[in-house]
Amino acid sequence: MPRPDAFPRLIKETPVAIAVVTTPGQKILNLNPQFTQLFGYTLEDIPSLEAWWPLAYPEEAYREAVRSRWEHVAASALRGKEYVEPAPAVVRCKDGGTRRVRFRFSLIDGRIVVFLIDITEKADMTRRLIESEENWKSIIKNAPDTILLIDRAGRIEFVNRPGPLLAGVPVPGDSVFDSIPVAVRPRIKDIFARVMETGASESSTLEALAPDGSKRLYSISVGPIRKDGSIAALMLLAADITQRQETEKRLEETEQQLRQAQKMEAVGRLAGGVAHDFNNLLTTILGYCEMMQGAMPKKDPRQEEVKEIQGAAERAATLTRQLLAFSRRQILAPRVLDVNDGLKEIEKMLRRLIGEDIELVLNLDAKLKSIKADPGQLSQVIMNLAVNARDAMPDGGRLLIETRNLLLDEGILTRHDFVVPGPYVQIAVSDTGCGMSAEVQSHLFEPFYTTKEKGKGTGLGLSTVYGIVKQSNGYIWAYSEPGKGTAFKIYLPTSEATPKAAKPTEAPESLSGNESILLVEDDESVRGMLARALKERGYTVLLAEDGLRALRTLGDPSVRVDLVISDLVMPHMGGREMAQKLSALRPKLKVIFMSGYTEDSLILSGGLDNSAAFVQKPIAPKEMLQLVRKELDARPKPKRA
Repeated sequence: MPRPDAFPRLIKETPVAIAVVTTPGQKILNLNPQFTQLFGYTLEDIPSLEAWWPLAYPEEAYREAVRSRWEHVAASALRGKEYVEPAPAVVRCKDGGTRRVRFRFSLIDGRIVVFLIDITEKADMTRRLIESEENWKSIIKNAPDTILLIDRAGRIEFVNRPGPLLAGVPVPGDSVFDSIPVAVRPRIKDIFARVMETGASESSTLEALAPDGSKRLYSISVGPIRKDGSIAALMLLAADITQRQETEKRLEETEQQLRQAQKMEAVGRLAGGVAHDFNNLLTTILGYCEMMQGAMPKKDPRQEEVKEIQGAAERAATLTRQLLAFSRRQILAPRVLDVNDGLKEIEKMLRRLIGEDIELVLNLDAKLKSIKADPGQLSQVIMNLAVNARDAMPDGGRLLIETRNLLLDEGILTRHDFVVPGPYVQIAVSDTGCGMSAEVQSHLFEPFYTTKEKGKGTGLGLSTVYGIVKQSNGYIWAYSEPGKGTAFKIYLPTSEATPKAAKPTEAPESLSGNESILLVEDDESVRGMLARALKERGYTVLLAEDGLRALRTLGDPSVRVDLVISDLVMPHMGGREMAQKLSALRPKLKVIFMSGYTEDSLILSGGLDNSAAFVQKPIAPKEMLQLVRKELDARPKPKRA
């Protein structure tokens, strides 16, 4: 699947000049390098169409004519009519030269993407053909297309040279059909007959085997040559358009990938925003549930009611974590690890998960390289894919998980855009289930999309997989056909570092203390709940609504602060910026970060600094108290005199 940040890269790498224009406003958002190379103008020269018109078309009358035609075609594109090609226009370049171009329009996400196709050489060739008979003969002789003059009996009168569609070297006087592949002779004979009968030129596209045995696509045009009012001969032009067809197909696929990337990015933003707000609400709900449970006798009948509320909130928290995974805004704790070891650790769990009717086979490369990823999230990826495979094999089958080292090179790049070449670890998860149609595959990683019965799935399993893989700088592709099973292939960049065993963490014996804690949180309900939980355990709690207010408090040396708990994203100043400024005021003071969702660069880079303590919202009071005690106890003990 394509990445959401792929749009600028595709524009940059497309081999034709491209400009992206807003509607309305006609502001130019982007020019690719090919545009600047062709015309010399940069975005600073032409920030809008109003700046473009007088530079590109200095003559007023011609400028108005081109502008009128351009606006008409742009309006058609806005109505959904793509790829409209008006007459060519002559554009004045920055260096004073001119280029003849043809416009092509496409509407993507409310913006007009303009492709400017340079046809200068083609236009010059046409002009020379008209101006000079000698040049005309030279062009005919050296044209890349096959040009034949054929008399009424089908004999060749003239051929420029051997070329597309012809087998061997045709000789004037021979029948043209002796040089044309047998498979297409009937169609060409029919075209000849119609042109002779109607006097109208005719064009067609046909597929035939080239002399080397490869399949090629040809464009042919047949027109009448008149003499004294009657048709004396026919002219046949044949061109090999295989490469051009592939290029156009590639262009269409690129535009489709652009739309898909934008759609996934928009849905991801929405999902991340919903998860952020929801996690603040859930933090308050879960926090007060825990406090109510602690305040009521264990045999109080209301305990069960509180447990029901708590259970519903925890299920909602699971959904928000999946939304954050899809939107790639969850917090990862990446470390160097061996994928094989991780798979072996969850093998028993996988066998219980898929059931006895499904055979689980692990085929692991003994020389597998290390990767850098969050081990818990990677396990979730494998578990989600295993569940997906299990549901596709209700009558049993085989689940195969394979690992191997792989170099993604130019061969992969021709089939998948947005790929960074280099060494990767491949994890392939294949099943022998029912498979998927192309339509299902096109929506596979979208959140809430599911083919399961109502109540059997949330539609977030594969979108979670997609988000985790992408946030880990990897790629995932699915291969499937109805009735032929499904294979998911994951590619994660290798790491040269050596995996280290994770150190077990011990919960502190006591959750109480008498230290002073500065709580920085912009959400009033979350701030109130956490402050109450800390105060009930004996802590002194100072409050701040954002990073600026926190720094004012910390700037007073008479105020005792032993630990800071801060949200990451807040108005005026976020937690990360506050912590950076805090290092100058109180360099030894520790900070615990918390967040429900953030677009802070710290998180988008793939994780937190190894030295930073972090807790993911929604937060239960006990979880926060354990982390607070752990951070306070880890402080250096003062030396005795």
